[in-house]
This record gives sequence, C-alpha cells and structure tokens, in this order.
Amino acid sequence: MQWYRIAFGIDEVYSKILELDEERRGFDFNTDGAVVKLDDMSLYSLAGWTSKFPRWATAWKYKPARAKARIYDITLQVGRTGAITPVAELEDAQFEGGRRPVQLSGTNVSRATLHNFDEIARKDIRIGDVAEIEKAGEIIPDVVRVLPEERKPNSVSYKAPTHCPECGAPLVRSIEEAVLRCINPECPEQMRRRIIHFASRGCMDIDGLGEAVVSQLAQLGLVKNFADIYSLNSEALYRIKNFKQKSVENLLGAIEESKTRELWRLIAGLGIPYVGERAAKDFALAFKSLDSFMAADMKALSDISGVGERIVFSVLEFFKSGENLRIINRLKESGLNLKVEESAQSAAFGGKIFVLTGTLNSMGRSDAKRLIESYGGRVGSGVGKSTDYLISASENSTKLSKARELGVKILSEVEFLEMLKAAENSAGFGVKADEKETKKSENNSGAKNSGGGQMSLFDF
Repeated sequence: MQWYRIAFGIDEVYSKILELDEERRGFDFNTDGAVVKLDDMSLYSLAGWTSKFPRWATAWKYKPARAKARIYDITLQVGRTGAITPVAELEDAQFEGGRRPVQLSGTNVSRATLHNFDEIARKDIRIGDVAEIEKAGEIIPDVVRVLPEERKPNSVSYKAPTHCPECGAPLVRSIEEAVLRCINPECPEQMRRRIIHFASRGCMDIDGLGEAVVSQLAQLGLVKNFADIYSLNSEALYRIKNFKQKSVENLLGAIEESKTRELWRLIAGLGIPYVGERAAKDFALAFKSLDSFMAADMKALSDISGVGERIVFSVLEFFKSGENLRIINRLKESGLNLKVEESAQSAAFGGKIFVLTGTLNSMGRSDAKRLIESYGGRVGSGVGKSTDYLISASENSTKLSKARELGVKILSEVEFLEMLKAAENSAGFGVKADEKETKKSENNSGAKNSGGGQMSLFDF
C-alpha cells in the first residue's frame, strides 16, 4: 500500500498531515507519523544535511495513542548492576470479568516501567490507581499520569523498598543517582543477569546461551557467575529441558569458541558499570592486556580520550571487589584470550580517529567502522579537535563545515578506500572477518566472501 500527497506551502503540508492522521486508523498496519520531503531531487544538495539527517526531509510524529489501565501491583526488577527498577503491572480498567491486558496501538500491554522511585513519588503513583498509559516512541509502554478522581478512598502512598526483593540485602542510594541498588555481590538475580550480559552478542557472543537457557542453568544450580560457564560439561547440559545431543554439542562448541574472542569483548562482558562497547574498545587498545587494564591507576585511566570521571571511578571500584577478582581469576584459568594481538594489520591506523558523514556507496557504516577498528583506528560520532580524518560522502553537512573550520583532513570515499587498501597491503592479508559479520555484509551490501575466512577490502 502507498499513501502520498503533493502539497504546496507549509499550510497545505500541515493539512495533508492531518488528513493522514485520520486515514491511518483504517490501515492494516500501524504507523506513527508522516515524512515530508522535497520532490525535486536537484534541491537536495542545496538544502544539505545536519550532522545526522537531511534537511530536505523531515519526520512528523503523531501524538501517541493513550489508554486507561489499572495498576494492580508494582513489582521490582533487579538489574545486573544491582539497580532496582519498579514496574507497573497493568490490567484493563474497564473490564470487569477478571484480569485482562490493555489494548494499545494494536498490542496487548500488561506491564510498564516506572523508571525509579523518585518518578513514582513525583507522579504519586499508587497500587490500585487508574492511569493513562501510552507507548513512548510507539514502542515502550509508559505511565503518563494517574487519575486521582478515580482513586479509592483507602489508597495509600507507595513506599520505596529498603531491602533487595531477591536476596534481602539492604538497598543503598548514591547522591548522584535516583536509583536504589543492591550491593550484595552474590545476589542471585544480579548474577543471572550478568551471565546473560556476558554471553550476549555484544560481549562474548556465545551462541545458544540466551536468557532462557541461562535461567534454567541458574535454577539447576549449575551456574552462579559467568566463570561457571567454562566449567559446564555435557552431563550438566543434558539436564536442560529439550536439550539433545546436537544442542549440547553446539553449545559446548560455542563456549569453547568464545575463549578466542577479542579482549574488548571480555572487558565489556565483565559488566563494569558505565563501561560499554566504546569504552571497552578504548581500554583494550590502550592497555593491550587484561592485567594491565586491571592494574591501571586513576591517571592512566583518565588519560584515555573520552573516558570520564564516572567511568574511571567505576573501573577502580570494580577491581577492588574480592568477588570480582575471584571470578576474573577463574576466567584466566579457563584459557580465555587476555591480550590484544599486535600485528601490522591492527597497528596500521595507530589510534587515529575517523568520523563519517553521508552514505558510502561501497559499504555500510557498520562495515566501515569494523574495517577502521580492525586496523587500529577509532570511529568518533562528531568532529572535534582530536579528529584525524573526516570521511565525507556528502557535499554539504555540518560535520564537513566543522572539519574545514578545524583543519581536519577530509577524505573522499575513493581516498578512504585507497587508504584501506594500503593498510591491507602493508599487513599482507585481508581483514579477517567473523563468519556472522561476513554474512551480514553479504546480506546488506552484496559482498562476497573471498574464501579462506578472509575478507578482501574490495569485496564490498
């Protein structure tokens, strides 16, 4: 199905937006807005781009649909960092025949995050309240406001918990956050979520070790922390529901394969608060080994570009924990990769910072980022004084103007490809590609694997 209208002038554009708002309610699919763009492509370069978006097109988001729901309970979730998140358990406020989810934007909604306990107090949310809910961004259910006029006379204000709902340890709150935390390092729910995080695709990428399998392993007492993953054997895995020989062999193979993952994945998988993929890569590049990273002092950590005070203190505090150190020692004994392997390939760009603007014809941004990082470079989000190169595939953008202003070296796509080819030649081989990443590249940009587990630069 196609729906488009031609409009002349801003008043007519707004009229068509309102027209779509009425008609979209009868569509066979959900839509949350309209896109308004110039229909003369010759004007695109004149309009230009911002740092992220074209100026010749803009999105109009409609006000999210709302529904009434009764909050019949507030439950508590424990995250991998110990953060306690309150969740509203919802039912249709207008249904009298028992508990039924609320219909909202074509989906059943039975839960909504309440974010933190300050938010509950600010909105005066109470168990038993009737509230208006909407989907933030048409995705995440959110309690917009309660309806005091529908509140029962015996209603009482919600009191924040004082102890962890999973392990019973006292909760603490720092002066810097509106979050209550369980600081018990042996809290079973924290450890379960840390194991899930450790095995996830963005960390150690252990195929087959998802939330459902981890939950079963935890319930059976087979894993209490992520170091236990490497002690699993076939006898233990056969206890998992529906696991047969093939499933057991595949998971054991994936666990063994994860031992060769890059150092940054291990650092990210440790679950240090505030240390995500970008910081983990920076730490791996700067310190080259897990031991050096663990021994780093405040100055060494602070000297890394982009690493702020909050991350520095979080890292230092993490490695003070005897429990964390015990788990890390077990990972070392399991034979995981603990170092960055130095090579001509990984050193070719020597920590240079690249920023991209516009759309490359030869590859997607994720492919370009992976190639830059494989040669030891970094990819920044915005142009600054520390930027070494701007790869520009746009004739006019804010990033391009900023680069010219700061005197940053600007590379065309052709020059970037030549630079990568030179790095490839100096290393003596193509970029080694993870099988999954190769498949993504093939699907996204028609790339062909050149064979032997290597990806040639110009296979894109």
